[in-house]
Amino acid sequence: ERRSRAVQLRQVLPLEQRELGALDPAAIAQVLAEIAPDPRDCDELHEILFSLVTIRSSELAQWSHLMDELVAANRARRLRLEGAEYWYAAESAAMVGALFPQAGIELDGIPEHALARFESPDEVRIRAVRGHCEVSGPVTPADIARRTGLAVADAQIGLTQIESLGHVLRGQFESEEQAYCDRQLLARIHRRTRARLRAEIAPLSRQDFLRFLLNWQFLGPETRLQGRAGLRRAILRLQGYEAPAPAWEGELLPARVADYDPALLD
Repeated sequence: ERRSRAVQLRQVLPLEQRELGALDPAAIAQVLAEIAPDPRDCDELHEILFSLVTIRSSELAQWSHLMDELVAANRARRLRLEGAEYWYAAESAAMVGALFPQAGIELDGIPEHALARFESPDEVRIRAVRGHCEVSGPVTPADIARRTGLAVADAQIGLTQIESLGHVLRGQFESEEQAYCDRQLLARIHRRTRARLRAEIAPLSRQDFLRFLLNWQFLGPETRLQGRAGLRRAILRLQGYEAPAPAWEGELLPARVADYDPALLD
């Protein structure tokens, strides 16, 4: 629970990578299903495109008919990069041109006042990488590169930048490979993981608990100890317990060691 709160309240989570990775795969899948883009009309698809800057067409292939309507209305455009097709909102044309100068993005037909403002290509890269992290769950630089059209090195730079800003956390979430996850999504996954672990814990009856305590203390008929080795185990189990000296030899140790003899204690 402290770790979950730390994800929500801190920009940097001081945990080992193996501790960050202790997440339930089912919780990850459930959160990813909840955050997956699901536009109902052209306006919602347009908002998604604008927030992500660019996105590989295969990620939203089932909404290609909405994309056709946006292209016909000059509200969205398609981009070809190294044999792959990407979509972007018309208002993002200047940002996409700064991000991919080799693509030769045309601004014809887009009013100047409608173009999104930006200060530098770094700002555009941060916006694109952060947008995809917010709807993708744990991702690697290669995942971001595939989704955005960026080079893997540029995707790594973008992830490092938003990590330094506290927007994502790095760890080994689904495999041994380093990945990045949005802080808010990671907090949700932690909550789902914690809820599943709690659901797996069923309270025992008092009888079962007392039976466990008797066995744990070597007081049960099948768990009593024998010999010097058994006496050593009993002493280790009672380490830190305070009792009068006569009680040790008269009650505590004989109850746990079947053949207890004071000479064994010496």
